[in-house]
Amino acid sequence: RLDTLLAVHQGAYEPAAYEAFRDASLLDAAMSWAAFGDVGALGVLMHRHPMSLRPAWLQLLDALPETLHPRACSHLLPRADGQAPAFLPPLSIGPPPLAGSATAPKAPAGPYLAPPAPPAGVAASAGASATPAARLPPDCDWVECEAVAAELVSDGYESLLDVTEAMQAAAQGTASPPAPAAAEVEQWYVARACTIDSCSGMLPHAIALLEA
Repeated sequence: RLDTLLAVHQGAYEPAAYEAFRDASLLDAAMSWAAFGDVGALGVLMHRHPMSLRPAWLQLLDALPETLHPRACSHLLPRADGQAPAFLPPLSIGPPPLAGSATAPKAPAGPYLAPPAPPAGVAASAGASATPAARLPPDCDWVECEAVAAELVSDGYESLLDVTEAMQAAAQGTASPPAPAAAEVEQWYVARACTIDSCSGMLPHAIALLEA
C-alpha cells in the first residue's frame, strides 16, 4: 500500500494520507479517485493492483465524472474485444515510473490528501529509467496461498484479501486478472454514452467515447 501511495504522490510521503489509504479498501480508494476525475491516481491503482480492481473495471469507469472528456481517460478504456489496455499487466510487476520520469502520474486531487510539495531533491534523485517492465514481482510470502485465502474467507475476513496481489491471486485461484466479455464491453460503451448525454448534455463527449 505504501509503495502504491508513493507512486501516486510522486514519492512524497504524507502520514495522514497513508493512514486513510491504508484503512480503506482498494476499491473504495479507486472509486473515490475516480469520482474526483483523477485518472492519474486511478491508473496507478489499476496498474499496481489488477487482481483486486479489474473485476470492477467498468464500475470504476462509470464513477468518472460525465463531464470528463473521454480522451482524458482513453488509456483506461477497455478494448472492444474485452482485453485490457497495454498498460495493465497480467500481474503487478512493480511501481509505475518514479517522479522525474516523463510519464510520472500527477499528484492526486482525490480524498487521500494530495501531499505537500516533495522535499528538495526527491524529484531530481528519482531515476527516470525505472519502468514497470524493469521490475520483477516480489516472491510470495508463505501465507499468500490458497489455503490461507480460503480460511480468511470462511472466517469473514475477505477484506484482508486485497492486502497483496498474490493473496488476491490465491483467493481467485488464478494469476490472470479477469477481463469483461466483449459483449459486456460493447453494452458498457452504449450505456455510458447515453449516461454522458443524459446527465451532462455533452453529446460531443458521448460521440467521442463511441469513437474511442
